[in-house]
Amino acid sequence: MNFFQQAVEDAKRYRDQVVEPQMQNPYVVVTTTCLGPDNVTRVPCGEASFPRCQADEFIKGVLTITSMDDGYEMRVYAPGEWAEATAFDAFGHISYYLSGGK
Repeated sequence: MNFFQQAVEDAKRYRDQVVEPQMQNPYVVVTTTCLGPDNVTRVPCGEASFPRCQADEFIKGVLTITSMDDGYEMRVYAPGEWAEATAFDAFGHISYYLSGGK
């Protein structure tokens, strides 16, 4: 008996039995910024995605990304390090939007 082939067949059978709606974990996308060529202006320079997290803007533009599972602070962005944060629900719809990082 080929155990590897049996494992593959079992995995395929399990996959075909599981019927899930097209859902994903809620997540947050943060657009980060960096200093432009003039060393004064901040320009968007990338994005960071955090699954199963929420974003909170605190006093003076500090953005905190917190895990929904255990409350752990995944990342803290200082003012000027981020331009916007968008939170999505499990269906991919926007839950809320934060603009800042001034």
